[in-house]
Amino acid sequence: MRIQGGVVMFTKVLALEMAAHHINVNCISPGLIEVEGEVSPLTSEYVATLTKSIPWGRIGKPEDIAHAALFLASPLADFITGEVLAVNGGSSAGRAFLPLSTPKPS
Repeated sequence: MRIQGGVVMFTKVLALEMAAHHINVNCISPGLIEVEGEVSPLTSEYVATLTKSIPWGRIGKPEDIAHAALFLASPLADFITGEVLAVNGGSSAGRAFLPLSTPKPS
């Protein structure tokens, strides 16, 4: 899943504007997150296919996003500003469902 370019640029510009005031501005880019609900527009087959493409091997939970937000709001992230934190189990790192390359036999 990709975050909209406007949100990313807004985050970066606002971070530059607020840096003089030592105010951190960051955004979180969530991947596929499982939330409770009775109706989902996604079929179970589609969700299973998406899950296979997540290197971490599971769909995200709301707590995963909450932990990222808590980190960015904590003193541990004091020197982090203008960044996009992808919380997606490694989905943005590449395609995990492709086979690993192996050398051709000689």
